[in-house]
Amino acid sequence: MHFTQAAPGTVGACGIELRPWAHVALSPDLLERYPCGTRVRVILDEPVADRRAFEAVVGDTMSSRWEKTVGVYVGPDEPAVAYGVTTGRLEPQTP
Repeated sequence: MHFTQAAPGTVGACGIELRPWAHVALSPDLLERYPCGTRVRVILDEPVADRRAFEAVVGDTMSSRWEKTVGVYVGPDEPAVAYGVTTGRLEPQTP
């Protein structure tokens, strides 16, 4: 998982306005399993910004160069680069 800033009003490839810690982007291989609009629980192996887990909606896709990767959108005032890259897992959520 890696972290990237979402500017207010940014719309992802799924046509959803991206909000910090509420939306994620998935690599194409994961998008096959969790399509646009799917609610997922993101569980981080190490806490980031005092979070170990959070629920999000798949709102964007990643380039085909990525595999088994989740992009977590954080606020424009958060240090996305300092959060770095971490490991974790996704679990589907029921509505």
